[in-house]
Amino acid sequence: LYLLRMINEKTLQNRAPNLQYRKFVFTACVRMVMGGLFYFNMFVVVAQATRVIDIFYDVLALQFLQQLDDIAFRLARRDVFGKKLKRASTRKCFRAEFEKLPFARRKRVTIFVKVLYGFNFLWLMAGMTTIVVKQMSGGYHCHSITVNFEDRIWQNAVFLNSTGGVEEMDLMYSFFSGVYILNETRGYHDGRPIYTEQNKFDNTPFEDKIGATIQYCKEEDAWVFMHENIRKD
Repeated sequence: LYLLRMINEKTLQNRAPNLQYRKFVFTACVRMVMGGLFYFNMFVVVAQATRVIDIFYDVLALQFLQQLDDIAFRLARRDVFGKKLKRASTRKCFRAEFEKLPFARRKRVTIFVKVLYGFNFLWLMAGMTTIVVKQMSGGYHCHSITVNFEDRIWQNAVFLNSTGGVEEMDLMYSFFSGVYILNETRGYHDGRPIYTEQNKFDNTPFEDKIGATIQYCKEEDAWVFMHENIRKD
């Protein structure tokens, strides 16, 4: 967009007479389309990912693919792909400097570019609003989370044993570290999903034990750790 604002057809013909202005405009438009597709893919990645780490990996992959043409151009300038591509990538037009045009000569293009910027902003805000509304209604949440508690002791915790009796014992918070999976059976609490503790060895649900849960508490305005057989007092 910046190049379209600063370089008009007359300026391009004066500095690089062998280049066609329509091809110059076409390449700039292709770059804009690539940017739009990149942002669209970002929204798709966030919407379909089940783990946060997957989002990072997918974004890195998208960024690498978007930079492939720049990498190929640099390699061509270093004679990696042959003499023909080296000559094409080292033409004088790639080193030409263009003076900044007065506003009167670029007024229409500048207005068009600002309108396009505004459209992109509205499109991004619409996409972000859609995701936020979906999350508030229970969509687009993580399928699993990994929790690492500190090595602190829960003193005098009230534990309900298998016979229905009550015992007091000290518990290590780190014992409950591990993977917590979205509990589709219990659904949601205060509009947020409930995550249930999994087996430490293979991240599968417990068969004989009852796992702890992490759920959102609207009164505390925070995510809280709970276990149905353990109480504070």
